[in-house]
Amino acid sequence: MEKAVNFIKRHADGSAAIAIFLITLLFFLPGVNFDPIPMDQKHYIGKEYLLYFNWQNLIYHLKTPILDLHSPLVMYSFMLDFWLWGKDLFLIGGRIHNILLHAGSATLFYLLLRKLKLVRLNKENPFTLSIPAAVFAALCFALHPQRIESVIWIAERKDTQAIFLGMLSTWFFVKSFQKNRLPLAGALVYFLSFGAKPTVITLPGVLLLGIWVCTEKFDWKKALKMLSPYIAAALVYIVLNAAQLHSFAGASADGLFSVSRIKIVIMNYANYFFSTLLPLNIQPLYPVFKWNLKMILLCVLFWGMCAAVIITALLKIRKREIFSCFAAPLFLAFLGVLLPMAGFKSIGNAEFADRYSYYPAIFIWIGMAAALEYFSVRNFLLKFAFWAYSGVIVILGFCYLQTWQTTDSFINAALGNGADAHPTVLRMAAWSSFEKNEFDSALNFARQAAVNNGNQEHDQLFVLALEGLVELSCDNPGGLEKIDRAITNPKWGHFLKSNQSFSETVLLISAQAHLKKNTPQDIQFAVTVFDALGHITDGSDPLKELNYRALAAFFRKDYATAEKLASEALTYSPDDENLRINLQKFRELRIKNSPAEAASTE
Repeated sequence: MEKAVNFIKRHADGSAAIAIFLITLLFFLPGVNFDPIPMDQKHYIGKEYLLYFNWQNLIYHLKTPILDLHSPLVMYSFMLDFWLWGKDLFLIGGRIHNILLHAGSATLFYLLLRKLKLVRLNKENPFTLSIPAAVFAALCFALHPQRIESVIWIAERKDTQAIFLGMLSTWFFVKSFQKNRLPLAGALVYFLSFGAKPTVITLPGVLLLGIWVCTEKFDWKKALKMLSPYIAAALVYIVLNAAQLHSFAGASADGLFSVSRIKIVIMNYANYFFSTLLPLNIQPLYPVFKWNLKMILLCVLFWGMCAAVIITALLKIRKREIFSCFAAPLFLAFLGVLLPMAGFKSIGNAEFADRYSYYPAIFIWIGMAAALEYFSVRNFLLKFAFWAYSGVIVILGFCYLQTWQTTDSFINAALGNGADAHPTVLRMAAWSSFEKNEFDSALNFARQAAVNNGNQEHDQLFVLALEGLVELSCDNPGGLEKIDRAITNPKWGHFLKSNQSFSETVLLISAQAHLKKNTPQDIQFAVTVFDALGHITDGSDPLKELNYRALAAFFRKDYATAEKLASEALTYSPDDENLRINLQKFRELRIKNSPAEAASTE
C-alpha cells in the first residue's frame, strides 16, 4: 500500500489524469444500456447497410450530409463500431465509443490546465494551476449535466468527436510552441475535426489569446507563424464549404439583426453562461426560455459582467492585470466560440440547446479553476465551498443521467412542466403516445404543440393528420380523408425533413389505404405518394428511397425502371430476401410486357 501511495505521489499528474479518465468512464457507464433515443433510431439503428466497410459507403458518407451537416468522420466511426460490435450490440458499442471520447477530452483538458502558465499576470512568479484546481475544473466539465446529451445520445457523436479532436489539436500546438516548431500535427487534427462538426473552427482565435496571456512579450510575427497552418486549414474548409456557408448566410440575412433575433442572442449568451454555472431544470433537446423579468435580470447581470471586466482591463488602474491578462481574454473566448450557436440563425429545430455549450463551457471552468487557486489558498471555508459546489454538479449530473434511461423518461424530462415545452418535443410526445395506442394523450400533445407554436398552419396540419391516423386505427374510414387533406396541403412540406419519421409513416399509410381501394384514381394517388416518399428519404436513406421510387414505377407499370431501381437497391443490401423477390417480380413483368423479350424467352 505504501509503495502504491509513493508511486502516486511521484507520478501525481499522471495519476490524476488516469483518475479523471476512469471516473468519467464509470460515471457514464450505466448509460450504455439505456433505451435508444428517437433520433438514434431514425438515422443509425437499423441502417446497417450504410455501416459496412466498403468503398460505396466510404464515398457515400463523404458526399452525403446527415441532419444537414457533412460529418463523414462521425459515420466512419459508426462503421468502426458496427464492425467491432455487430448489429445487436451496435448501440452499446456506440455509446462506449462516445464515453471514451468524452473521457479523453476531460483528461486532455486536465493536462492542458496543468500546462497553463499565465506569465503576463506575474512575470516574477507566473500563475499556474495546482493539481487539485485542475482536477476540480476537469471533473466539473466532464460530469456536468449538460454533457449527458452529447455523450449518451449517439446521434451527437459529432460533439464528442469534434471536442476531443479540438483538445488533441491544442495539446499538439502547445508541444510545438514550446519547441518553436510549426504545429503541423495540430493543424491536421484541427482540420480533421471539421469532418465531425465545425465546432472548433474558432480555435486559432483562442490559441492567439492563449499565446498573448502565456508569454512575457507578445510577438506578432511568431504568433502568426505558429498559427499559419491552422489559418490555412480553416480557409481550406471555408472554400470547400462555400456553398453551404453562402446558404447559411442567405437564410440568416432576413432576420439577422431583427429585434427578435437580437433578443434571442442576448438571452442565449446569458442562458449558456448561467446554466453552466448552475445547471437546474436541465431539459433534453430544446428547452424554452421566455423574455420575462427573470431573464432580463440574468441578461443584465451577464452583459454587465462582460462590460465591467473588459472596461476594467482597458483602464490604467492598480492590479488590473487580473482583468487584462486573464478575465477579459476568458470572456472574449467564451463570447467568440459561442458566436455560431448564439442564435443568429436557428440550428436544427430550436434557438437553444444545452449540448451547444460543450465547447464554450471550457472557458467557464478555466475561470472557476483559477478562482479556486487564487482565492482559496489560505481560506479553508472558501476551498470547501468550491469542492461542495463540484459535488452538487456531479449529483445533478448523475440525477439527470437517469432521465435518459427509457423513451418515456426522456420525453417526460424534455416536456418539463408541459406548458412551455418546445413544439418539437410535444410532437415527439404525441407520436410516442400514438405508437402506444394512447390516442387521447397523442391528440392532446399535438394540439398543445400547435398552441405553443402560435397555431401556425403546418402545426394544424400535424393535428389533422394525427386525427386521421387515430380514426383509421379505430376503423373509421373518414380518417383517410383527413390524412389526404393534410398531405396535399402545400404547408405539409414543413414536416418532410424536420419530422421525417412521422411524415413517412403518414404518407405510407395513405398510399397503402388507397392501394386497397384499387381504383385508377386511387392507384394514381398512391404513385404520387410514393414519389413523395422517395423525395423525403433522398439523401438520408438510399435503400428506402430506391424502394419507394421502384414502387412508384411499378404502379405506373414502368417495369423496366422498377427493375433497375430494385437492382440498385440490392447493391446496398444484397441479403435482403424481400428485395430479391421484388426484383424477380419486376423482371418477369418487364419481360411479359415486352413482346420482343417475351418472344426471345419463349
